[in-house]
Amino acid sequence: MKITYVAVMYVTIKQVKQIRDLADLVVVGLNGNVSIYATPSPDTMTLEKENSKLKLLIIAYDGDKSTQKRLAMEKQAKVVHKNLKDLTGYVSSVTVDKDEILLSGFQADKAPENHTIPKDRLVIKRVEDGKEVNSAKIFIEKIPAGNFIDRYKVETSSDGAAWALVVETGSSRKLIVPGLKKLVEVFIRVTGGNTYGFSKPSEAVTFAPR
Repeated sequence: MKITYVAVMYVTIKQVKQIRDLADLVVVGLNGNVSIYATPSPDTMTLEKENSKLKLLIIAYDGDKSTQKRLAMEKQAKVVHKNLKDLTGYVSSVTVDKDEILLSGFQADKAPENHTIPKDRLVIKRVEDGKEVNSAKIFIEKIPAGNFIDRYKVETSSDGAAWALVVETGSSRKLIVPGLKKLVEVFIRVTGGNTYGFSKPSEAVTFAPR
């Protein structure tokens, strides 16, 4: 039986310096193995450019731990982290050998079934009025083990039949629906996904802003 390896990035979006270091490893690994990774997306020049910005912001924050500099550093870390996430998909799509993933700078996983499309639906715990007028804040239940989810979609419907995408985010803390009408009931559902695709949508709930 042939084993298919996938690239895995365990660095989280909050690990700013680890993101910086991993980006350096990935640039070196991809540039040193262009016969394998010929057309990375994003390309290594883009990753290197964005990571250079992050390095400068880390230095600035280490010298002056102000809130403004911390926020700027964290914002740029998210940019580099997204580039790395996109590259894990590219690396997995062209890899046939575990050593190739290691050379690219990522870790290797020989059990890709753990990183396929999430098998379980998300469950909406409750919906509350958001901080903005006529908006909704969605809270979901804890994601079941075995589901790798790093992106979310929120859809709304006036009748529960025709759905429209209103939010796409990388954080379960940003499941916010803006622009609703006061006291007008709307159907809401949430879907979790990753590089490989999205699960089935959650069961719909209804909500009317107060």
